[in-house]
Amino acid sequence: MDHPSAGVKATIIDLGLSRMDDGEDDTHWTPFDEEIFEGEGDYQFDVYRLMRQNNGNNWEAFRPLTNVLWLHYLTLKLLNSKHLRPPSASRKSAAPAALGYSERECYECLLEMESLLATSVDALKKAAAPRKGRRRTQASGHAAAAGPQHAGDVLECGVERGWVNAS
Repeated sequence: MDHPSAGVKATIIDLGLSRMDDGEDDTHWTPFDEEIFEGEGDYQFDVYRLMRQNNGNNWEAFRPLTNVLWLHYLTLKLLNSKHLRPPSASRKSAAPAALGYSERECYECLLEMESLLATSVDALKKAAAPRKGRRRTQASGHAAAAGPQHAGDVLECGVERGWVNAS
């Protein structure tokens, strides 16, 4: 993540609830305490419950949709956590000239991405909703293929819209 060509420096500060594949057919993770699924007051607790629903409480298997859930969480935090007002249309960009995006354009991209990610979250929630009547057209607990199903889909969306340079 700190490669100079990326222009981004990232520091991971908490691996406490992470899952890691060591590249040798072993997966490592810290088992969740049940309390994490009972938490209220922040969307992160809903994400934990949605993750458990998506993976059937099997934490060893890789479920790429869980990364989409966390990307949705992050977009909502960026949009809502600080109660920031949307930038005005006339505000000049603080982005490098090579990118040419205004703050307003970046904000609108974030809104669009949140909406796209929400389709995946909504499909997963719908899969868990109690069914009415006798018909069941979808297996319980599995999301329909609505919205991005893995982080690669999110990246592909960014490339298609010209937000991310694919080279």
